[in-house]
Amino acid sequence: DADTRRILQTDDVALVEYRLGQEPPVWLTQVAGTGKRIAFHPPEICYVGSQFEVLEREPLSVLVQGRERRMVQLILAQGPERFEVWYWFTANGRVTPNYYQQQLWLVLDAIRGKPMSGMSVRVSTPLDTPASARRRLLAFVTSLATAEASQTGPTALSRASEIPGMGHGS
Repeated sequence: DADTRRILQTDDVALVEYRLGQEPPVWLTQVAGTGKRIAFHPPEICYVGSQFEVLEREPLSVLVQGRERRMVQLILAQGPERFEVWYWFTANGRVTPNYYQQQLWLVLDAIRGKPMSGMSVRVSTPLDTPASARRRLLAFVTSLATAEASQTGPTALSRASEIPGMGHGS
């Protein structure tokens, strides 16, 4: 909506729900920015502002297509509901779970006269059981990496609707 775009200072926002059969959904949220209008922040800020409680926050490493992917894992609560969230940031093609690392890369790129481009990416799912939630998120991140590998340029993650094997809803 317009308020979200105003707060995030970008029109390049994707909020997409994916479902596979009868499984609970996986939600992809990505916010991209280029140039001088890049406003990123850790997702915890939005979650807390939306009345979620952060129960756990830990670094996470998973193997995706034989390569280590580092990200941050959150366990959230909103009333009786629980959710598992994985997130990471990009800066001109580099990937990090660390918000401050992303910001440093963007500043250094600006000093060097390179164009600034980055993203905040998060995937989340209901926490029915820890094993099921992690299996869904890992399958999704693996599919996302497959789609990424078939794309070129900074828009690879913005083409999330092309993820093989994942139907999407609203």
